[in-house]
Amino acid sequence: MKTKVVIMVSVLASVLLFFSCGGEKVKPHILLITIDTLRRDHLGAYGYYRETSPFIDRLAKEGVMFRNVITPIPLTVPSHASILTSLHPLTHYALSNGSILNDKVQTMAEVLKKHGYYTIGTVAVGILRREKNFHQGFDSFSDRWEKEKGLNPKFPYAERTAPSVNKSLFAQIDEYDTHHKNKPLFIWVHYFDPHTPYYNKAHIQFKSGLGKGKPKGIQLYDKEIRYLDEHIQMLYDYLEKKGLKKRLVTCITADHGEQFGEHGYTYGHMDFYSETTYVPLVFHGYRIPQNKTIDTYVSTMDIGVTLLGMAGLTYDHPTEGVDLKEPIKKSRDHPDRKFLIIGNPGHSRSIQLLGYPFAYVLNFDYHYRYWYISNQYTPGIDENRFKPLRKDQMITGNNPISIHPPYVLDKGCNYAVLRADIPRNEGLSLNVKIQPILQTQKVELPAEPGKNLHLEVVYPVTVLDRIRVIFYLKGNTIIENFRYAVIPGKEFPKNARSTEKIENRIYKALATQRKRKKLNELFDLSTDIEMEKNQVTVKKLNPVIMKYTDLLYNVFKYYHNKGEKVLSGNYKDTKLTEEDKQILKSLGYL
Repeated sequence: MKTKVVIMVSVLASVLLFFSCGGEKVKPHILLITIDTLRRDHLGAYGYYRETSPFIDRLAKEGVMFRNVITPIPLTVPSHASILTSLHPLTHYALSNGSILNDKVQTMAEVLKKHGYYTIGTVAVGILRREKNFHQGFDSFSDRWEKEKGLNPKFPYAERTAPSVNKSLFAQIDEYDTHHKNKPLFIWVHYFDPHTPYYNKAHIQFKSGLGKGKPKGIQLYDKEIRYLDEHIQMLYDYLEKKGLKKRLVTCITADHGEQFGEHGYTYGHMDFYSETTYVPLVFHGYRIPQNKTIDTYVSTMDIGVTLLGMAGLTYDHPTEGVDLKEPIKKSRDHPDRKFLIIGNPGHSRSIQLLGYPFAYVLNFDYHYRYWYISNQYTPGIDENRFKPLRKDQMITGNNPISIHPPYVLDKGCNYAVLRADIPRNEGLSLNVKIQPILQTQKVELPAEPGKNLHLEVVYPVTVLDRIRVIFYLKGNTIIENFRYAVIPGKEFPKNARSTEKIENRIYKALATQRKRKKLNELFDLSTDIEMEKNQVTVKKLNPVIMKYTDLLYNVFKYYHNKGEKVLSGNYKDTKLTEEDKQILKSLGYL
């Protein structure tokens, strides 16, 4: 009994030390390492059979490792935005790799710089460069580099490997050491090596061979991880050489994982099953307890709040993040907290609500196979349901004409109907796009001089959808009087399906098993942690499905509305309604 008491006191003391440095005058140095496309289950510390990560494994053993860490979206730009701001993608609204981080959200670097830190940022891919506003709050930001030999010239993003990243970062550290050493230091470094395309690291050899039935590309992926692990150790050794290790807190995480055929897609992170949404999270160093593994489900949105808490700081705006001292203190394996996960918007429009022990996927993707077009209005739809588009929702002063109807937040799968009049038709064509890449082929409408025509385009929409319809006019064609309505699927006239179908030209290339069927999914994580066995058809689980469906929509709308307030600068005046409080309570924030 005495031994147990001593152990409990020791653990409690280490937990108290974990976050006790915030009130001190001496602030910790903070190193945040984000690794692109790193699956948690390909690290030795998380049980992988191949020796991919000896240095990261060492830090995990000497520090605190969180086993169940969820990214709110498996996509580089929005995921990193959530890490740096502790906001959900629906709040900061950087939703694709083409997004620009809004000036009105506050990054971790901005908070630290405001309170006396010298801040360094170094990124390894062009979509995180300063033009995307990821330099917010950094005194020194490295996002310019020479094109490296041997990299794939067809790869769409400017990228660089770990040696190039370290070279820039070491120079930035030297600058700090020479001119700013009186300040505490914050470093965010982003590595890209585990992302495709993989480059064969011939000097790295593993003792163990290929896993049974696994794609051969996995070995190349694992070599990239081992190669990166070596360069992270070089960075750590350099910081120690500069005398920064004593007060250094290191946090290692990833933006998302990678798929290797588990759910019908290989070499990518286009969906949100366990292999893409679970990422590693390790804290190591100054006043952090050793050899602790936490099973509590947490989010990458918690990272910013937690690191700032270690320095005794907080964001100025309300966040979705939770300070991770709480899961450690409470020692609860599975708290009553739910996570809203949205798919990579170019490839999956479905959404997931994860709350232990269930992960529920509401499937919208099957809905996008076809659009419909007609030169007659669909009978049975009241014209009074249509609203004219505002000037900011269409670009009509040139050719082509680009129509941008508003976002749809209505529940369920709906049909958007865009109507227009064509008093003069000398020929036109159109295509329909769901940003950023889902789109139809271009449809040609032949010239019909002398006829006053109508045009109707019908397309499926779900939450978060914003459709772009582009008209290409020929000759002196005139198209006008654009108006728009959203009709619930159950109310939409069946005879509308008889109009001309326009097939989504990209859908087939993206389709996995779920995308082909009208099927939602429910996984029991207590027995199926890999999310492989779909349980949605089990009748006894129907009450759970109904509960999750309703909660999912409520949470979705809450985040979206909150984002509008944050980005408008009105968050300090925000008053929570009772419904808001219930939603936040269900998410574990109250």
